[in-house]
Amino acid sequence: MSITLLAPELLRQILSHLGEGDYSRASLVCRDWLLPCRELYWGHINLYLGGHVPEKFPPVLRNKNTTIPRHLGGIVIDESDEIDDRDEKEAVAWYEGVSAVLDHFNSISSVTIRYLDLKEFQERVRGKILRPGIVKETLVIQRLIADKPSDVVPFILGSPSLKFLGLGEVSFSDENTEAAHVEQYTVEPIKLAGLGHLAIFGESKGTWSELVPRLMQQAPLESLKTLVVACQDNKVVAGLIKKAELSLRSLALGFKSEGSVFDLANAKLLQNLSIDLTSYPKTEILLSDLVQTVSSVSKLERIFINCGPSTVKPTVDNENDRRLWGALDLRLSQLPGLEKVTFTMVIDRSVGMFLGFAHGRMKDMLEKWKDDVLQYALAKLPSCRERDLIQVVQVFGSWTEDHVLEEPKPTLEVMVILHIPGFKYCDAPRVRPRSASPRQRELPEVLRFAKQKEGITRD
Repeated sequence: MSITLLAPELLRQILSHLGEGDYSRASLVCRDWLLPCRELYWGHINLYLGGHVPEKFPPVLRNKNTTIPRHLGGIVIDESDEIDDRDEKEAVAWYEGVSAVLDHFNSISSVTIRYLDLKEFQERVRGKILRPGIVKETLVIQRLIADKPSDVVPFILGSPSLKFLGLGEVSFSDENTEAAHVEQYTVEPIKLAGLGHLAIFGESKGTWSELVPRLMQQAPLESLKTLVVACQDNKVVAGLIKKAELSLRSLALGFKSEGSVFDLANAKLLQNLSIDLTSYPKTEILLSDLVQTVSSVSKLERIFINCGPSTVKPTVDNENDRRLWGALDLRLSQLPGLEKVTFTMVIDRSVGMFLGFAHGRMKDMLEKWKDDVLQYALAKLPSCRERDLIQVVQVFGSWTEDHVLEEPKPTLEVMVILHIPGFKYCDAPRVRPRSASPRQRELPEVLRFAKQKEGITRD
């Protein structure tokens, strides 16, 4: 049988097993292989749009005879890169380049927005830059600024096939001027029925007043298996848990204020629970909230308690404190199916980079902190100690640690890593350095294969 007669579905299945570098060579085998090879190649590409977009790229995309496919593996948008070094002409070229890229591709597997200010685009296109439905698997927003909610909400919440959604800081110029327009499109159905993993790490008003409430308007989040959330609004968080309780496997909560008590009695499938206690004992009430939340769980496999340097300082040693730890110890030791009680210590990524070369004082300091946490946990939870449930793990952050965010929140990365078995976290939400992966490409390099000619189409 001639290779030119292979069924398209079979051909794509065979070619999909090739390495990224093999697609260019395979496309030369015969005319019929060029198109599928090109499409599969671009499906593996992650573009990085930093401080500038090469001036030759937008015209290639806008050419009606372009050979560049409409599907892209991933894209990272980071306006903050070299933003201070651009002149006005370069800035305009960057905005036009981003517009051209997002207008051309109608299917992108993964989108990460590190920093993007839509107000800098021409007013006539602001609401058209981020089109609903183009993100197919993973969307992570670290910081996004817009004039009004209608410019971004349909894009964020309008992708029916989205599997992972990370919401950081989303803000608007004036949240009142578009009230009528907002009411008009809130009646449209939110299309996130397949959402499996949701991480809300932003604290901005736009995130919590415009996006999270719209998530609440959905029917039950019946596919949601992982919920990671910093509890800015306890009532809203409780509502999200209620929406997903029948399918929820992993829940990570960053307690922010008094009253962070959540009823998990109906979360029968829950396996993993994370609680952030980094502000304890400064906020002593959090321990009481933790005990009440854990007491509502019917069964659990793993619980993670995240500690800060001050958590294990013996500044609180009163009868109420001892009673609460005793109640937690008793509940955990009797909890059906519990395999581990893990105390996590998050090490800043900038520190972690040097640990391979570290010796002496820094390494000793981290080891002492780890030992302090272990001794603290063993003393506070004697029944768990007898069952050999306690362990201490040092983990490295952070997902959102970035110069465009005022406060790094490494706990969220840790929670995602711990709670999503098999999820290739390093391939999606995390923004990697440009040299970190061969799959992430800057634009000039990918043009070569886009312009490969076999007498079929020319750009």
